[in-house]
Amino acid sequence: ASLDDQRARLTEMVTFLDGQSHIIPVMVGSVADSKTVSDQFKAAGIWAPVIKPPTVPKNGARLRLSLSAALPDDAIVQVQSVLRGRTI
Repeated sequence: ASLDDQRARLTEMVTFLDGQSHIIPVMVGSVADSKTVSDQFKAAGIWAPVIKPPTVPKNGARLRLSLSAALPDDAIVQVQSVLRGRTI
């Protein structure tokens, strides 16, 4: 799938910052909540590091996902599954 297709599929599920980059910042809010969701991604085998203050504003913690045209379609489905099942 193209990067635009991948982005469109994920945009249905979470709030992103605008942009056309392959880097997808998933807005979460608190550092604690971001770590929780990051751990859920890690358990699913997906690297989604937390970006936290002072790199971003207070209460602006987010996860960083990176898209690639080389990703198989099931990778996006797996990301969607984690986002649907997140606990925050």
